[in-house]
Amino acid sequence: MCSEVPQVPQCGNTCSTDSDCEGAENGCTTCGASKTCIVAQRSAKCISDEDALKNAVANDSKEIILCNGGSISIYEESKVEEEGVTIKCESAGSCTLDQKALGRFFTFSKGKGIVDGIVFENGYVSGQDGGALLMYGVDNQVINCEFNHNSASGGRGGAIYMNAGSVSNNKFMGNTASQCADAMIGSVCSLK
Repeated sequence: MCSEVPQVPQCGNTCSTDSDCEGAENGCTTCGASKTCIVAQRSAKCISDEDALKNAVANDSKEIILCNGGSISIYEESKVEEEGVTIKCESAGSCTLDQKALGRFFTFSKGKGIVDGIVFENGYVSGQDGGALLMYGVDNQVINCEFNHNSASGGRGGAIYMNAGSVSNNKFMGNTASQCADAMIGSVCSLK
């Protein structure tokens, strides 16, 4: 009697989440947009440490991509001086920035900034707005992010303060501020 050989996920097999592809041969361990197991593509230019992140911001890069699975401790705020800068994770929710309550992560000086798919933890400002993100200008977007334990002590928007724009599909947990613990857009307290 023959014993049954266990099935190993293959590239192209149907999936719902990355866990459906675990143990796949040939490195096909990611559930792609087409809901099939694929090889995860790492961007050749992704960033995995604070110095590289600061350099990308200082050099006015228009698109800054953080590497999947990365956790970067941040020890000082980065000021994004260009309009239309995107800072995102290769795969939403798999990149964490931790400020260790030493300051804010990013200030966007001009509009049209996009922040996508990043986990922000322990941002802190005192007497200012935006514990994790401060975004001036118009048409800013914060999407698919998670904000945990950020604070604007004596300010507004424990996680985010922006002049104008949108906040959508984000998660907020344990953020604090004197006014609007999670996100404040203009004079409107928002939680999305």
